[in-house]
Amino acid sequence: MIINWIYLNKKRIILWFLVGGFIVILSSASLLLLIDILNINIFIATLINGEVTILVRYILNKSFIFKQKNNNDLFYFHLISTSAFFTWFISINILIHFNVPYLFANIIAMLFSISLNFYGNFFIIWKEK
Repeated sequence: MIINWIYLNKKRIILWFLVGGFIVILSSASLLLLIDILNINIFIATLINGEVTILVRYILNKSFIFKQKNNNDLFYFHLISTSAFFTWFISINILIHFNVPYLFANIIAMLFSISLNFYGNFFIIWKEK
């Protein structure tokens, strides 16, 4: 059953991961800019970074992957993304506290939040009817 679902949705899944890859690059560049260039406190920088990447990802997902009409999709996307963001936010800051370099901690923390986002995007927000 799951293999069949993956086969039927392979194009959307591939696009979803490509958008995610772009978000990894954007997130890392954003953190470099905010922390190393603008010298913003790492706690504040991670908050700013999180909100920017949520909004960019919504626009890309809505435009290129899930083209369904759903009046509440921004609300639910933000709710699920915020839950995933807090998973990422707590994880990255705990890892940084234990001296994991922030860029590496960012990638590890993103892996935790990807599962929440994937489930929320494919099975809640833009679930095929």
